[in-house]
Amino acid sequence: MSILTLFMLGFISTMIQSRRMTESSVLQSAATSTVYGLVEQMKGLDYTTQIPAYNAVTNTFYVFLRQDQDTDFTIPVTYTAAPGLPKAPTKCPDITVDAAHAGASPGAIDYNTGDITLSTVTGTASQKLKLTVWIWVDEIPDSIKGTSDVKRVTVVYTYTYNDGSSQRTVRDMEVFLRTKYDL
Repeated sequence: MSILTLFMLGFISTMIQSRRMTESSVLQSAATSTVYGLVEQMKGLDYTTQIPAYNAVTNTFYVFLRQDQDTDFTIPVTYTAAPGLPKAPTKCPDITVDAAHAGASPGAIDYNTGDITLSTVTGTASQKLKLTVWIWVDEIPDSIKGTSDVKRVTVVYTYTYNDGSSQRTVRDMEVFLRTKYDL
């Protein structure tokens, strides 16, 4: 009887761990897919007027993107025009680094997308993804190499989700180049 009990306890604990690993993988995929969707939209923005756009009233730079048919994001951007030194980090900032200290001064601007609902389940059982995005746009022409009209876009994203009774936070970074002549 004790062997059967040990076997069943092992089986149940394996099932619980398997569920946690699967849920973690699904949430990572959801966060990555959301960020890749934002990146793909940025690749299609007009080079001169939309990456980044400028708000003269607030004196800020931003990109305007869509999450879905009902939700738009106006994400603030840290912008460095040529010949300034790029301000974006060259490696993913540690999870303990806040926006103000990420990259070169003045750092990034926090943009919290709010809770992104991942299912139709409501109440305390629903799993929501909390996504924070930092974006830098740096002009990086290089006259020695004969390149001009090139912008490096750096996106650092942090997502938080509930894993049982604890909360997990993950940070990652995507970098892409955007030239004036991309279609």
